[in-house]
Amino acid sequence: MDWEYFRTRFVPTTERSRIWAVLAGEFQRWLGPNDSVIDLGAGYCDLINHMRARERHALDLWPGFVEHAAPGVTTHVGSVTDMKELASGSFDAAVSSNLLEHLEWAELDRCESEVRRILKPGGRWVLLQPNYRYASSEYFDDYTHRIPLSHVSLRDFLAAHGWEVLKVIPRFVPLQHKSWMPLVPALMHLYLWSPIRPFARQMFVVARKGASV
Repeated sequence: MDWEYFRTRFVPTTERSRIWAVLAGEFQRWLGPNDSVIDLGAGYCDLINHMRARERHALDLWPGFVEHAAPGVTTHVGSVTDMKELASGSFDAAVSSNLLEHLEWAELDRCESEVRRILKPGGRWVLLQPNYRYASSEYFDDYTHRIPLSHVSLRDFLAAHGWEVLKVIPRFVPLQHKSWMPLVPALMHLYLWSPIRPFARQMFVVARKGASV
């Protein structure tokens, strides 16, 4: 892993954290207050820090991420392709943001297998991802992106592995918030309430662990 990525392209900002306080509410709709939830590829913990749950966990390969976890968030340094330290059936839900595009195809298979292993029956996986169909021109401007995924390919991938796909929003939010409007939470609320979302290039997908997996 190139840790310089966190110093050059993916740096922490207060503005991004404020926007995630809004976006976390969209993830929260798919969680219950008594759920145990884990944020996979947590980065600066912007998502998990703003979520409400009985148990909050965060996992990332970058050791420095633990410094950004809020009180009450249990951190795990490790890979999403091998979560052996986490017991099977430990969580009601997993959340991830801008994660899968950083994996190779074989790693995606292992990640999916591990996620369904650590989820309880009926557990939910809530994902926010760049949508290659709408972001192809800039998708690989991030040199750590490996595989292209669209809302169709991700939905089909999950269904093929036995997941029940509950929700797919092909155009959810812009690829980079700083590129289209001031980072103001009130504007983000309005954007999410609007049926028309200009510049939206990220997708939102929710899947439930089926009985067969």
